[in-house]
Amino acid sequence: MKTFRHKNVFEEILNKGYDDDWVSLPAKVATAAKPGTAEKIEVMVARLQAGEDLHHPNDERRPGTIEQSNEMQLIIIAARRAKQEQERAEKLAKESKREQRAIKQAGKTARCKGTCSGSRGKHKNHSRLDSK
Repeated sequence: MKTFRHKNVFEEILNKGYDDDWVSLPAKVATAAKPGTAEKIEVMVARLQAGEDLHHPNDERRPGTIEQSNEMQLIIIAARRAKQEQERAEKLAKESKREQRAIKQAGKTARCKGTCSGSRGKHKNHSRLDSK
């Protein structure tokens, strides 16, 4: 008895709710379309709709892929470093603001004329602070 096979992975998911046991067919024909081109994308869409693997072992591969991959890795590393520097700068700015608030608050209590009505050195009314 032959088992029923859905045409592509999307039909499999729609009918079963999962694709864990889905196995695509090998791509039948190689393409000369270069990766990233509209032509290559059209070929890949057609393969997907036919239930085939997206890639054929003999598909055209862009020369210099290793160099491009290395270059992309360098770009990613530089982007990560820039993000880390930005996060450090933001952290330092927050710490600086906290320190400035603490200094300002300490200055207010230090300039109190001692006429506040607080008990045990706790000040409730700072309207009498020196404005100097």
